[in-house]
Amino acid sequence: MRFLDALTDIESRWFDFSRGVETDRPTALHHLSLAGRAEDGQSYAAARPGGIRMALRGLPIKDFSAFTFVDLGSGKGRALMIAAEYKFRRILGIEFARELHEAAERNLTAWKKRYRPGMDVESVHADALDYHFPEEPLVIYYFNSFAPAAAAKVLTRLGTSLAEKPREVYVIYMFPKSPEVFERATFLTAWKKVRRYHIYEAVNR
Repeated sequence: MRFLDALTDIESRWFDFSRGVETDRPTALHHLSLAGRAEDGQSYAAARPGGIRMALRGLPIKDFSAFTFVDLGSGKGRALMIAAEYKFRRILGIEFARELHEAAERNLTAWKKRYRPGMDVESVHADALDYHFPEEPLVIYYFNSFAPAAAAKVLTRLGTSLAEKPREVYVIYMFPKSPEVFERATFLTAWKKVRRYHIYEAVNR
């Protein structure tokens, strides 16, 4: 396990170094300026780059440019930058901690200059519990960013959005800690489950 942890650490550090960004350092929510309630969120930690890519490759999508990528609890923007490798129509990160959102904006500015000038990638400072999902095909990325009760509320909003505007939607749940929350969402069906991630598909489209 220590060997795997070391490899993960090297991979994450290289991701940051090669892009001139800082996404690796975990950050607690204490003393951060939040757009919502602290008890609804979790401290920031980024998934390893290879794990994110593995989950994206697991999607049953041929044309990523038809989809918008939405990261719920996007922190410092690592998943947003990796999603850009897959040429989504546009890429949005929703982050309720102002300091993390500002770190994401700095990271995205540095990354765009080096790799993706003109790429439609944006961090939005907002509470996901109040977020209105875009009315277009979506890939939603989630990495244990909320307390289970808050995650259930966000899924309820997604279900309402899909009922009002049926469309193709997939949800990636990275390293699932509370899969029962997603299993209870009747508008989602499990498409793929492996240890590192679960992929759910909307069934009311």
